[in-house]
Amino acid sequence: MILIPLKILLIYLLFSSWLPYIDSSRDCVDATLRAYPTFEALGFEPRIAIGNLEQQGESITECDHCWLLVTDEDGHTTAIDWGRPYYDEQHFEGYRVPLKYLQRRDKKRDRE
Repeated sequence: MILIPLKILLIYLLFSSWLPYIDSSRDCVDATLRAYPTFEALGFEPRIAIGNLEQQGESITECDHCWLLVTDEDGHTTAIDWGRPYYDEQHFEGYRVPLKYLQRRDKKRDRE
């Protein structure tokens, strides 16, 4: 049985009411960029992960998704994908990228 840290569970409940719904105008980049500063302001250590959840050992060019890895004050890390907590192995694989990487991709996408 997996126990979700209470603080992260409460934040999930908060996020579930305002995170953008999956539709053609929003994507994982939007959700990740929106959640990052909230977790940071609440004292968590968010890191951005990119990967391919349908593939193991993917190269960086095969990455098609992003999410957060959030570490609490006790050192427990939870993957947050579209505002929901995940603990499966796939969410802990992939690559860690800085916030600026995702912000640049978001700006580039907006120009296209």
